Amino acid sequence: MRIRNIALLAAVSLTATACIDLEGDKLSTSPNLPTTATLNQTFIAVQGIGFATITSDLPMFTNVVMQQLTGNGRQWVGYDQYNQPEDFFPVGGFYTAGGLIDIRKGQDLARVANRKSYLGILQVWEVLTMAPAADIYGDIGYSEALGDKPAKLDPQQAVYASLQILLDDAITNLAAGGVGPGTADLVYGGNVVKWTALARSLKARMYLHTAERIPGAYALALVQAKLGIAAAANDYASYQSSTLGEQNRWYEFKVGRSDDVAAGRTLVELMRSRNDPRLARWFEPNGVGAIVGQYPYTLPRPGEEGDPSWLTDAIAGLAASMPILTWAETRLIEAEAAYRTGDEASARAALNVARAAVPLPAVGAGVTGAALLTAIMEEKYVTTFRTLESWNDYKRTCYPNITPTAGKTNVLARLPYGSAERSTNPNVPALGAQPLRNWNDPITTTSTNGAACLGQK
Repeated sequence: MRIRNIALLAAVSLTATACIDLEGDKLSTSPNLPTTATLNQTFIAVQGIGFATITSDLPMFTNVVMQQLTGNGRQWVGYDQYNQPEDFFPVGGFYTAGGLIDIRKGQDLARVANRKSYLGILQVWEVLTMAPAADIYGDIGYSEALGDKPAKLDPQQAVYASLQILLDDAITNLAAGGVGPGTADLVYGGNVVKWTALARSLKARMYLHTAERIPGAYALALVQAKLGIAAAANDYASYQSSTLGEQNRWYEFKVGRSDDVAAGRTLVELMRSRNDPRLARWFEPNGVGAIVGQYPYTLPRPGEEGDPSWLTDAIAGLAASMPILTWAETRLIEAEAAYRTGDEASARAALNVARAAVPLPAVGAGVTGAALLTAIMEEKYVTTFRTLESWNDYKRTCYPNITPTAGKTNVLARLPYGSAERSTNPNVPALGAQPLRNWNDPITTTSTNGAACLGQK
């Protein structure tokens, strides 16, 4: 039997240590509130809350920074200017309430039961959770994160290295067998082949994130991408349904916040210029039948009337899944990594495989050098919309070469830890002492086409 109510099972898992302090044996134990969550209950809670964490406000915010979306009302106008509050998304959200704490509980349960493949799946989930934290904040508590004292902040490079080792361990455990999660795995149904490919794609993605600092990272990414997600049918995307608590978070945002966020002009105009068929699939026409994107603090496109567009139900509807790591991203990682390692023919081939799936025409053999790299990053900028990856790629490549929002000289490069972390952990620096950029993010002086980078100075 498949238990579908993610919200209910999240509550079961996260209240698993609660008890009712009354007298008498039967009065002190509620039959409807178990004191210990099962492995399946824990994993379903991890997925439900994890999907909400990594597919809701964070990618929406970074998509606003990357001008794929625009802040159009209330506090999102401020976010559009990079004026996010310190507690917009504090780093603690990756640890509590279905985060690292519950992931590690699930891993312990899997070890006790000698369920190796299940353990491997939960190890991949640990990387899905903690890699974005390192991407966003840089140095984070990891090696001491669940200890009984305030955690030291591990250097970002050490966190990435540890997560790569964890993925290697996960791949070994996935191959070792044992009873998996079955239908408690809301996306892959416990399929270890799919989980192994996802782990490989994750390794490739993280190698790219360190490529400006670690020689040979592109070559390592290329190896892993070729072993990664091999078909679009195997994309790792969030589980959503029309059941309350399982609905698409961007849909809930639209219902509750009206037009606070809308289509970004940079993305819309790029898609229009290349006759990208996804434009009409992704964005709704406004009241006068036009698909309109808005730059930060500007009016709609000259010659068009009405408000900027929002997303269609196809990608942000009630039960629409959100991309987490996909076949298309993996192919474009392969394309960039091949280009960076000197194999333009393979880079072009991988790019054209991704374009054919859209469908878009192939990039010809005459597109070489900087023009080929730009074509790869252009495709990836569009394809990875609704994830953090356009922002991560921008920090490495300055593509697209966007102009910072009004009054700013640099495009936002990291988020602050949050006031709760500062007040409870003396290892977290004061807000003014936190870096503007992370270790893996040195200033990129030129964009992919050789032009001076407008937003990294």
